[in-house]
This record gives sequence, C-alpha cells and structure tokens, in this order.
Amino acid sequence: LLKKDCLDNLGIPFTVRSGTVKKLSVVWSENGPVQIHVDTIFVVLQSSNARQVTAEQLRAAEQKAKSALLENWEAQLDSSFSAAAAALGDVAPEHEDADKKNSSLYSAILDKLEVSITGVTFCYYDTASKHTLGASIDA
Repeated sequence: LLKKDCLDNLGIPFTVRSGTVKKLSVVWSENGPVQIHVDTIFVVLQSSNARQVTAEQLRAAEQKAKSALLENWEAQLDSSFSAAAAALGDVAPEHEDADKKNSSLYSAILDKLEVSITGVTFCYYDTASKHTLGASIDA
C-alpha cells in the first residue's frame, strides 16, 4: 500500500486516496548494481480540498512543514559552521571523516542503483462531481 501522505511534500493539488504496488523485488549482488523492480503501481488520486481537512490535520501538516524547515536550516548551519571551521583550521578530524564516509556511502549506493517500473495506472476521482478519469502507462 502507498502512504496517503506520500505526495504532500511535492506541493501538488492531489492526495492519494488509495494506492498499491503489485510486486516489488530487490536484487542485490556484491559486484553488480542494486536492482529494484516495481511491477504495476496503481494509484487513485483526488483533489486536495481545504474543506475536507480538519483543524487537527492542518495543525499536523503545519508542524510537519515547520519541522522539515528547521531540519533544513540546521543542516545548512552545520555545513556553514563546518566550512568556517575548516577555513580556520579547527575541524575535528573524526567529524570530517564521518561526513566523508556517509557521503561516499550514499554516493556508492546511488551509483549502483537501478530502478525499473513496468506499469503505472493513475485514476483521478473528483469528489465534487463523483467522476473518475484514468490513464495507464505500460513499459
């Protein structure tokens, strides 16, 4: 099942009403790429309507957005402090090494990642008119 809030951070006027992945497989080998195969994603979308959002949901969404913004600012401050400390020659070697290791690990994983999707079906459900429109993409 797809999470109903998986599109919230994209800023599009749709929410996921329901969604499923028919089959997901991951092939991991030591020397080859990490392959993720997704067979048929089915998603039913509906328009985001402010009237359908409760006050508690709105507060939770605001809190989530604020937390994401604070985390982003903290990351920017950390990198600014690291850069300033490096310029002054005050960088703690273990902190710098940990950052380099994490960065190289993420790069290594992303460099070896292959994702294939064999089919996607989208349905849009209009809550006001009760009409449905669909599209399917097969590979």
